[in-house]
Formats: sequence, C-alpha cells, structure tokens
Amino acid sequence: MTLDQILNSAESKAELAGLADFGIVNYDVNACFTFVKLLDNDLSKLDSASLAIFNAELKQRYLKAKWIAFAKLKQRECLDLLEKNLCVTKGFDLEIFKIKEQVRALLLGLMDYRERDDLKIKIREALMANKEFFPVGGQLSVSSWIRDVIAKVGLQLQDRLKESQYYVGDVNFKKLNFPDQLFLKQVIDVYKYCLYSSQTPEGLDEAINITDNNGRLKILEFGQLIDVPPLDKSDEQVIDYFINQAQKNQGQVGQANFQAYQNLQTRYQEILSQLLPNGVNAPKGESHIPEVILDQLNNNLALKDVAGVAGNLQNLIQLKALAPLVKSKNFSSDFGIFVESRVGLGYKDELTRLTPQVFGLFLQFLLAGKLKLTLEQSAVLALHLVKYLGQTDQKDFMTVAYGDLKSGVFKWREVVGENGKLRFK
Repeated sequence: MTLDQILNSAESKAELAGLADFGIVNYDVNACFTFVKLLDNDLSKLDSASLAIFNAELKQRYLKAKWIAFAKLKQRECLDLLEKNLCVTKGFDLEIFKIKEQVRALLLGLMDYRERDDLKIKIREALMANKEFFPVGGQLSVSSWIRDVIAKVGLQLQDRLKESQYYVGDVNFKKLNFPDQLFLKQVIDVYKYCLYSSQTPEGLDEAINITDNNGRLKILEFGQLIDVPPLDKSDEQVIDYFINQAQKNQGQVGQANFQAYQNLQTRYQEILSQLLPNGVNAPKGESHIPEVILDQLNNNLALKDVAGVAGNLQNLIQLKALAPLVKSKNFSSDFGIFVESRVGLGYKDELTRLTPQVFGLFLQFLLAGKLKLTLEQSAVLALHLVKYLGQTDQKDFMTVAYGDLKSGVFKWREVVGENGKLRFK
C-alpha cells in the first residue's frame, strides 16, 4: 500500500501509528528509523487531503521518531530538525532523552575530525537560525534565548558559575516552567559543546582513558578528568555469568547479588529482542567464503541492517575468520583512527596482531561506530555474538563485554595502552 492509501484507511493508519508509538515510547532507534523511512518514500507524493490527515495525526509522531533515530539520519535532515523542529523534543522526558547525546552520536559516526568540526559549525548555525518560540505564545525564540544566555554568561568553560547564576537569578528564565527550563539548558549545552573542535580535549567526542602518574585510570571527557573506580569482584562474576552461560543459583552468587543477576538477564533479553526481533540474517549462498561475507558485512553496515551485520559476524566467528575480519582493508583506516581516539597514538603495530583487546575494540568500532548502536546495545549484541566463540578454540576472545551489577547496564571492557601494548583494565 502507498502512504496515501494507508492514511485513508482507518485500520492501516492505526497500525502505522502503533509502529511509531512503540518506537517512541520505548526509545527504539530501529523502530523509529523504520517508521521514518517508510513515510519518507511517499511524503512528497501526498495530495492535499492526505497531507492534511498526515499533519493532523502523524506529523508529531514522525518528528519525534526522527529525533530518536537522529544519529541514523542524513546530516541535512538532522540540521533541519535543529533549525525548525527542536521544540518537538520537549515532548520527551528530557531527564532521560538528552539532545546533546543525540548530537554526539551523530558526530561519532564521522571518523574524520575535520568533518566533525565542520558539522559542529553547521549545528551552531542551525541553532542560531531557529525561530521557534517557547514557551508557546512567548516572545523569545530559541535563537533569542541562546543570544541572551551568551550575552549574560559567556561561552568559556570557566563561565559555568555565571551560567548557574543565570539559571538561578534571571527574571525571564525563572518565568519558565520546569520542562522549558530543562529544555533551554539542554539547548545551551548543545551549543557550547559544538563550540570546541573535536581535536581539542574540551571538544573531544569520545571519552578517553588516561593513566595518571600514580597509575590510576581516569577518563578525559568534555575537558574534565573523571576518576574511574576499578572493577570489583562482583562485576568480574557477571562477565563469567553472561559469557559462559554458567548455571548460577542463589547459593553460588549470594542472596544480595541474585536479584541483580536476574535483572541483568531480563535486560539482556529485552535489548537483544529489540535488536534482533526476527533473529539474525545469516548470508545465503557462498557464506563459507570469508571474503564474500566481508563484502556483505560492508553492505549491511551501510544499510544499518542490524540483523544482517549480526549474521555476517556470526558466520565469520564460526568460520574462525577473526583475523581476516579485523585486518580487512574495508575497515583498516577508520579502525586505526577509532583506536587512536580511545587509547592514543603509538599502537599501530598492535593492530596487526589478533588479540582479545584488538577484537574487542574492533567489535565496538563496528557495532557502535559504524552501525550506530548505543554503547549498551552494542555490548549486548557483542555478548550474543561471542558465545559462538565457545564452539571454537578462541575462547580467550569472549571477555570483551560484561554486565555491571551495580548500575544494571551492559558495558564494554575498557582497553588501555601501556608500554606499547594494549591490555584490559
């Protein structure tokens, strides 16, 4: 059915709205992206009557879905959202939905830091061109609010105290309700974030692991050094629990941790079912030839086909073809840049050797960097894939991701550089 036919059929229109609502309520990137692309194909072909129906019943859903799928959209679409439909994000719970994180995910999809800097300039320009008024019926547009804050606060990192004082004392700001105040803070946060080059510590988009003079691990993020506590024994237990599919019981893990294990298991299944609702799409035909699978993998990454990518990686793992995967010329240049952004310069030779650390970084590069999954989604998919290593003699490569008992979130194991070598922290 065409979009015109769907909009004029109550049943089909309800199904389409249901797809959008599912994606929006669950912040499901793939469902929202599917909904957006389904509409994009026919939107320009709608007649006036159908367009009126779309504007009345589906347009807000369409724009919200675009915001959730932000990192998967083309740059022009993203800039249009920032310039013309930024206030749509006020319909989200802004304590959960972070505009800056959407922008950050978009930037992380660009491996060339110069391209990131160019996009940051365009993002600032889009925000300064935004003429949406808020609150509704108010006299200040988004761009006017930004100019007001800049004039009174400044833009440097050291101006944070002034910014806090603005939010406490400015007469106009205090007139806003709490959701509008939160929205404005996020807009200013995005603008300030895009002021700094991605090639500087303040503007670096990735969090970088750093070891201080005392050997303590810290993270450099947005120009600040953050202390990182070491993994405790309970976190190490979780790695073993999920990777080896051990049959734990209350007596083995302890009463206090048992519920945490159960919650992680539930979360794992929920995220995996969202990523792979119909299972993996293993390639057909000459799928026993690594070179063929690598070409298919490249295509599926370009299409953002999660199931297809998972199927390709599963086949390569089962064929014991990890080395051709990691050393593929399709990815070598971008992967090198990715590794430099995380562990620094000087580890190029390490990437010529297939080690668990290199494999973990490579999976993260593919799933989070190329496929645009969130870090947690990519960690869950990695855990799903590495279980197939248990069927081979490469079990040392299985410990690349884990579930964190304390936070209830799945994470990648951190890789740090030390004396020219890569090791797990």
